[in-house]
Amino acid sequence: EWGPYSDDRPLTWIEQATLVALPGLAYQLTLKRMIEKLRAAFSLDVLQQRSVGISLRDSQRSNLTNMAIVAALLLTTCIAMVQVDPPTAFDDGIGTDRLLAQWYGLFLAA
Repeated sequence: EWGPYSDDRPLTWIEQATLVALPGLAYQLTLKRMIEKLRAAFSLDVLQQRSVGISLRDSQRSNLTNMAIVAALLLTTCIAMVQVDPPTAFDDGIGTDRLLAQWYGLFLAA
């Protein structure tokens, strides 16, 4: 079988640019845009929870602590996934040039 999914050769630099770099850049920009939109929603939730008997400082600290714990757990998972072999790594050492291995690394970097 010939093409970017072939097992007999690594991807060329043009295939890497069109199949990995450009979609990866679009993915990163979309993710960054979504995070900017969610940041405002999280801040609004904290302000809406504030009432006469609840301190804004305590509410913000609780929210940030919960988000930090979830982020640490996700980071632990990502670090463990990076340490294992790429999904298409072969004994000949050219497995990291495969399309699936590059997409795997791209999603872990996000």
